Amino acid sequence: MKRVLNASALESAGIEFSEQVVTLEELKRESPQARILAQYLIDFKHVISHERWEELDHQDKDHLSATERDHIVIPEKLPKEKSHPYRYQGFIDRYDIRRCEANFDLASRIKKKADDIRSKDEDRWTEVIKDCVFERLREQARKEEGATYNRRAVNALKRFRVESDHIWYFGREVLKEYCQQTHFELTAPKPDLYLSFHAYLQGDAECGPLSADDYIENFSVTRLSQLYEEYPELARKLARRDRIPQFGFTSSPCKKFYDVGSFKDRACFPWAVCEWKHHGKIGTCVEDFLYCQAANAAAVCLTLFANAAAGGRSTPVLDDIRPVVCMTFTGPKSKVWVAYVTEVEAGRRYKYRMRCIWEGDLRVVLDNVKLCVIIENLHFWAMNYLRPWLSSCVDQWRRSIAEMEDVESESAESDSSLNYSLRRAATLDDFLNQEDEDDVDSDIDEDDADYDNDEDYVDGDDDGDDGDDDGDDSDNGDDDDDEQDHDEKKVCEVCGSVY
Repeated sequence: MKRVLNASALESAGIEFSEQVVTLEELKRESPQARILAQYLIDFKHVISHERWEELDHQDKDHLSATERDHIVIPEKLPKEKSHPYRYQGFIDRYDIRRCEANFDLASRIKKKADDIRSKDEDRWTEVIKDCVFERLREQARKEEGATYNRRAVNALKRFRVESDHIWYFGREVLKEYCQQTHFELTAPKPDLYLSFHAYLQGDAECGPLSADDYIENFSVTRLSQLYEEYPELARKLARRDRIPQFGFTSSPCKKFYDVGSFKDRACFPWAVCEWKHHGKIGTCVEDFLYCQAANAAAVCLTLFANAAAGGRSTPVLDDIRPVVCMTFTGPKSKVWVAYVTEVEAGRRYKYRMRCIWEGDLRVVLDNVKLCVIIENLHFWAMNYLRPWLSSCVDQWRRSIAEMEDVESESAESDSSLNYSLRRAATLDDFLNQEDEDDVDSDIDEDDADYDNDEDYVDGDDDGDDGDDDGDDSDNGDDDDDEQDHDEKKVCEVCGSVY
């Protein structure tokens, strides 16, 4: 069957998206977790200094309302360091001026790079997005990846990945299993760039002195692979008892992850995906295809989150499933989306939705400042809120699997004890029945013996064949003392009576 990717195919699989920028109130009604994240991502309070604001072109300022301007611009001017050193330092700390300045400088550089692109070539925009927009996160991830990086506990807790060029074939199969049933075969996602957590190899070499701590070990290749492998085995054993949770544990959309592949493959739980096309595709069907690519990849990530939230139980709590962030770029046209699960249908199948929460232009400095803030906030949320939540999900899966193992062990022992007791009862019953039969047979033998003796007596009366009668009684009395006493009695030769 030919694989497809379009809005109709996605909708048939329960995946939908909307280009219109959604309000926080509307988002709250659909997904409280998505609303919480969106509100944090687009928090632009005091992100640009008063002095930098004055440097901006009128074109950047004119589309802002007075309320929005007052919100994003620091209301005070920077005090003179020499004249007011204490006030200057307090101002720097209160408004995080260093962060504001760094974001403004990067935003200006992004604008310059975007303005210089004339060729309708996707590679041109790849350079801008990878080398400028995500420059700081990529540098931090590569630094932590380095062989000479100091392996301390604090560094292990900060590990994340910025990757590309992975085709999520396995992720497509996972999505197919849990999305709405459809006759369409979706293509495998291949994000232009995605952010995820790093899966450790166990030991001090990579994780530092806290390598045995659950918070770190929950993101180890060994533990994540064990949970992935143990559940199906237990599910098969418990199938006949109807005690199987509906959702399996999967931490990576790449199959090689579970084979302890190379460093490149040790990325787990992707939490942001990015897709882009060159500016020549603005307003075309290719731009719609771009959104379909992002929604397809987001649905795979959400399936991993939702299954993790199930924790080995019958179904995940819908409001507990964390969202995923998507970013799309059609040339300079940028959009930020949040994707979330809207429904758990029939106890097993998911429905997904991706909504746009912000849009901007890479050729506008102020928009680039906001985009830098969004990426910073996204990274902070992932490391300080998403990661602990996923760790708790891993803990819950471990507890559930341990409980399933106990149930299986107890059931096996119960079955064994039941079969043993049934076998003993049958054997005892057979023994008792056999004993009763032996008693009956013994009674019948005694009655037959008495009957035979009576016949002998009668024969003695009728025929007077004393020799044969004495001989018969002698044979019958060889094994019984009472019958020997009987032989010592005398029989009248005339009437045959015993005296």
